Amino acid sequence: MRSKKVLSLTLALLIISTTTAFAKGNDKGQAKGKSDSKVVQQDKVSTGEAKKQEAQQKKADKKDQIEAFKTGMREKHAAMKDLKDQIKTLKDQIQQERQQLEKILAQLKSGEKTLPPDMLTQLMTAADNLKLDVEDVKDTVEVDSEVKDTQEKVEKQDFNNALASMDKVIAKFQHRLDALKQLKADLDAALAIVNNAAAPAPGTTSPATSEPAATGE
Repeated sequence: MRSKKVLSLTLALLIISTTTAFAKGNDKGQAKGKSDSKVVQQDKVSTGEAKKQEAQQKKADKKDQIEAFKTGMREKHAAMKDLKDQIKTLKDQIQQERQQLEKILAQLKSGEKTLPPDMLTQLMTAADNLKLDVEDVKDTVEVDSEVKDTQEKVEKQDFNNALASMDKVIAKFQHRLDALKQLKADLDAALAIVNNAAAPAPGTTSPATSEPAATGE
């Protein structure tokens, strides 16, 4: 009888112990499952946050790039405007000096005024220089292709190349300004010569002259 009770108690303890073990095992399994799920969820959140930050950074970088482009373009437009203003001023001066030169050349051609032979030779050299200057100015007129190229790059948001293309436009305006400056300098030299023209002395004949090339820009 006693042995049966001990056996029953032992079996009961075994059952209780096994059940408890299974129960603990299940708890651990459930806890592990919950833990794994939590890690996965955290990974998803971390990945989503990283992508969000990356997108925000790209947006900020793009904004900075656009602002830098706008600043660069403003500076280049200001430089171009300055060049255009200088070009306009030079063109006006050249036009006035050309009219003065043409008036005196007409007087030399008609015999109303004359120059010494050595000055006539200097004047012909000055005329040759003016011909070359006019050709140089004409070669700098076209900027349409560079302007069009700049506009296309801006539309494509190809900002770096758009700024580089704008530099080409500015370079052409600078070349034109330099050519006009040279033309102005040679006009000044020609005027310095013809301003020595004077009416021929009574009873003398004005020497024949070849009319220098007309100047222009």
